Amino acid sequence: MDDTRLAACPRCGRPLSADAPGGLCPACMLGAGLGDETRREVSDAETMLSPAGAPGPVPAVRPLLTDGQTFGPYRIGRQLGRGGMGEVYGAEHLDSGRRLALKVLRGRLTLAEDRARFLREGQLAASISHPHAVYIFGSEEIDGTPVITMELLPGGTLKDRVEQEGPLPVPDAVAAVLDILGGLDAAQAAGILHRDIKPSNCFADEDGTIKVGDFGLSISTLARDVRAAVGPQLFQGTPQFAPPEQLRGEPLDVRADIYAVGATLYYLLTGRPPFEADDLRDLFRRVTSDPAPSPRAHRPDLPKGLAAIVLQCLEKDPAARPPTHAALAEALRPWSFSTHVPARPGLRAVAGLVDLLIVSVPGSFTQGWTVTLAGEGLQTSGSIDVTTAIVAMAYYLTLEGLWGASLGKRLFGLRVAGAAGPAPFRAIALRTAVFSIAHLFIVSAVGVFGGEQVARFLAEHPVAALLISFGSLATTAAMFVTMRRSNGYAAVHDLVSGTRVVRPRQALRRAAATKVAAGDDTGRTRDGRLRCGPFDVVGDLGGDAGGRLLDGFDATLRRRVWIRALPAGTPRVPDARRDAGRVGRLRWLAGRRAPDENWDAFEAPDGAPLTTRALAAPGWPAVKGWLLDLARELAASERDGIVPPLGLDRVWIRADGHAVLLDFPPPGARGADDADLSPIGLLSAVADRALGGSRPAGAPAFDPRLPLSARQLLDRWARLARSNQDVPVAAALEALAAVVESPDEVSRWRRALPIAMAALPVVVLTIGSLAAVRLLDRATTAEMWEVYTLLDAVEEPAPAGADAATLAERLAIERYLAGARRDVLADEAFWSSPVAEGNLSRLRAIASRVLADHPSVAARDLEQARARIAPRLDATRTEYDTVKAPELAAARAFLGAALASVGLGVGLIGGLLSAIVVPGGAILRMLGFAVVTREGAEIGRVRSAVRALVAWSPALAWFAWLGPSPIDAALSAPMSPVLMCAAAVAVLGLGAAWTLARPERGPVGLITGTRVVVR
Repeated sequence: MDDTRLAACPRCGRPLSADAPGGLCPACMLGAGLGDETRREVSDAETMLSPAGAPGPVPAVRPLLTDGQTFGPYRIGRQLGRGGMGEVYGAEHLDSGRRLALKVLRGRLTLAEDRARFLREGQLAASISHPHAVYIFGSEEIDGTPVITMELLPGGTLKDRVEQEGPLPVPDAVAAVLDILGGLDAAQAAGILHRDIKPSNCFADEDGTIKVGDFGLSISTLARDVRAAVGPQLFQGTPQFAPPEQLRGEPLDVRADIYAVGATLYYLLTGRPPFEADDLRDLFRRVTSDPAPSPRAHRPDLPKGLAAIVLQCLEKDPAARPPTHAALAEALRPWSFSTHVPARPGLRAVAGLVDLLIVSVPGSFTQGWTVTLAGEGLQTSGSIDVTTAIVAMAYYLTLEGLWGASLGKRLFGLRVAGAAGPAPFRAIALRTAVFSIAHLFIVSAVGVFGGEQVARFLAEHPVAALLISFGSLATTAAMFVTMRRSNGYAAVHDLVSGTRVVRPRQALRRAAATKVAAGDDTGRTRDGRLRCGPFDVVGDLGGDAGGRLLDGFDATLRRRVWIRALPAGTPRVPDARRDAGRVGRLRWLAGRRAPDENWDAFEAPDGAPLTTRALAAPGWPAVKGWLLDLARELAASERDGIVPPLGLDRVWIRADGHAVLLDFPPPGARGADDADLSPIGLLSAVADRALGGSRPAGAPAFDPRLPLSARQLLDRWARLARSNQDVPVAAALEALAAVVESPDEVSRWRRALPIAMAALPVVVLTIGSLAAVRLLDRATTAEMWEVYTLLDAVEEPAPAGADAATLAERLAIERYLAGARRDVLADEAFWSSPVAEGNLSRLRAIASRVLADHPSVAARDLEQARARIAPRLDATRTEYDTVKAPELAAARAFLGAALASVGLGVGLIGGLLSAIVVPGGAILRMLGFAVVTREGAEIGRVRSAVRALVAWSPALAWFAWLGPSPIDAALSAPMSPVLMCAAAVAVLGLGAAWTLARPERGPVGLITGTRVVVR
């Protein structure tokens, strides 16, 4: 065996490669040279670049620059931070006056490798342009020292905020981490792994937006394999926030950043990192070996579910962590207020109706059991109310307590939320109790405990009895009198328990513009003949009256720029435009005004101009995001006084699907006749262009599937633009934000609910008709007709003075019934069935008397009785076959068809009334749908009634066939009424299936020229 192949660390005994530098494992290398007697405080450990063989302690570093110092073209402010490679200062560019952050390579890092790594940080960070990533303006050398300039964020870091305010509220902490995940997701899309996420590397803008910064340890996943980027002899990162595999120098992937995000969230929630130690070796051991303590150990009020997600991120095994940034963000959304909006009352009402139907199923069985035990009278009614309330309480308490939503709420995407995410179980228990106790107290207390006096009073006062019977409905309605838009549509039980019913905020679906305007950067070289400041000019992209647009390239950061060459005398860009860092405006990078040089440089985003034919019409889900970007930018530009000339040729769609308002026509844009538009005119023109509309004689002809609220808003904008009315952009933005919250399309599941509710009476009564026909079949056989006839014969007592033959025949009938038909006479289930009620109920007493008078009949006596009444039996059978059988068959057909017809009638009348009272139907409106014409206008009551009649036309045809005399139709019809009714129901079912296959426009829509859209 070759003993040199494997060795053990002399300090800790861990196995390691025999050729490991220094002969130590990475854990001991991290603390090499510190000395066991030297204890180092690591509660605020900075990013470390620790070569495995580095001897001696890390020396203290004095600031390279001082406050007020002039450093190249910058005036230095205070030091903002210090990382593993550089120091960050606030600074002012003396020429442009822009305030920015200046990162300077530490003077002790003078090796070429250090300088290359520092430059690579700028290149990687500069490849990301995202609202949640710190923007890089440029990179240069000043007096031989590399520097990177980036946007200055006035809100400080998340670490600063926790130190000043303490642990953050749950919604604030989760919202910050969602921003971080957005920035990391953009970095991953650009092929970048951050590797040093921590609170001090996450910066807050003035509006509270969190941005990821400090890409000093980031590596590109596009240039080489991430798994080979970190070798076993080098640890890079911050020990308290780095994953175990990073501390050990093992291969990394996106789950390493997810661990760091979890550690950052841990810090935001508790004010401390997951692991703490007095020296680096002990910290290393704890991170790599010990399980992370729950954040609830430091903050017991944290939700258990949120703590579980944090611990999942901190798992030692990367495979046990959330696999992607998107997966982690989805798991965290329930704890962020910004991702949910209050559920509207109509949607809550429909969800509650579904829950009521679900609860009524087990409740009906329990009610039947209660009635049997309680007996007759008012007490039975009260007991039923109590039982129903108990079933409902168990239903809501179980489903909302365990999963945050009942079945009805879950069907429509609703959930019960608390003040800090999902509502805790105690809040669910309180809201359930408040909702149910009022019902029990007002209704059930009277019914159960009222006694005979209350029962007698109610019997004498039917109005009071009616009020009591509707008490449950009244108390339930009273729970919702507090609902206001201002309080998030909170009902009484919501307010008492501190809960709200919410729905997820509608996520914007971005349609990326894949065309790159000026080609690929691959192979670009510096053109030494023409430069603008630090930028190479590599092409001419065209010009207009305001100047020429040049294609530039930043050779240091390896990114394209647009250079706007301007006429002499052009004033400098306003300060507000210079500092604009919004997603809806290009970043201004640099500029110069001189007698022989006048230009401004802007970022050159990938994407395409709105007016290019290469940009396909994306539909409303993407267009509403463009409009929102532009409206926000127009509102901000109006406040800052930097609104540029507006036209369709000034709108650019980024590769990530965001819309940008340009200061100049971009390359590839087609000329537009509608230049110098108003802000509202621009928004209207963008919508018209993107949605494929036209203006032949009036309003734009938008996509007929457009939500009604969106169409109404766009039509209003078009009218305002045509009349040149001045409308504040802030008002337009507020209206647009409300429209954006609506779903984009008609959901098949929601569309199914009004169909199911309309079909419910038809289905229930059709099933009931089948059951009734089956019972009637059993009750109208020849044998049963014989029993009825014979019982009729012995119903009255024998007349006084009756002869012996008459008495003998009566006795024979009774003996025959008691002997041959005993099973029928003794069948309590039959005599208690609905079929035996009415005229047949009188025969039950005769059957009981016959059985009592003849408890047993000998076989000999039975044969004698049968022989004596044989003529009567033959006559009864002949009458049945020739007369009664056809009549009973018609009656059975009529009964079956009649019950089904009741269901069809209820559906028809209910649907017609609903369509007349609420155009399109009440349930559709409650679900957030509207019915519109081909032109997109909402239908009126007349057209709504026509639509309802068309929808129920099979039922109308059935009633027309049935005619004014249902019995005559049943007797004379060549086809069975049951079959004809079933045919009508089948046609309705086919229409419903077609509608579900095409929820926006089923057969009714095609016939009536209407369409169901989102309201």
